[in-house]
Amino acid sequence: MKKVIYNQFGDERVLELAEQAVPAIQNDQLLIRVKAVSINPLDWKVYGGEMKLMSGSRFPKSLGIDFSGMVEQAGSQVTRFKEGDAVMGLLDAFKGGALAEYVVVTEKDITRKPALVSFEQAAALPVTGLSALQIMDQLAAVRPKQEVLINGASGGIGVFAVQIAKNAEPTSRPW
Repeated sequence: MKKVIYNQFGDERVLELAEQAVPAIQNDQLLIRVKAVSINPLDWKVYGGEMKLMSGSRFPKSLGIDFSGMVEQAGSQVTRFKEGDAVMGLLDAFKGGALAEYVVVTEKDITRKPALVSFEQAAALPVTGLSALQIMDQLAAVRPKQEVLINGASGGIGVFAVQIAKNAEPTSRPW
């Protein structure tokens, strides 16, 4: 399979396309055939070396957190997903690896891709969407009819935060 890796910190010139074996899964894991990936500012900060205290300095490293794709294989202990399911998810922010033909995940790393959302749209949701949810639900604890000023509402997190604020409900989220 093809996978984007880097062997030193730097700008986009350190990225290279490498050929690697398709990873094997364990009983509690799934193999996902990646259909789309999104790149976030965190991705380029990690490969640029700005986050090396958290990501470490051992190479090679992989790129990409957010992805969407199809379940190719499910381990024997997997209960919520099966081969052929369309999913979206995110990988460990400091390990990356979504910019590849296949990724290995656990059930907690993914959710079903909504039918009316394209694979490309789904790949853009996890980091920004979940960040906005955490900010609005946990940090700000936004409730219905509460007025909220969202500074930077045109950025990825801000776009989702605006929608969450418009539709704030005190009920728990489905994820």
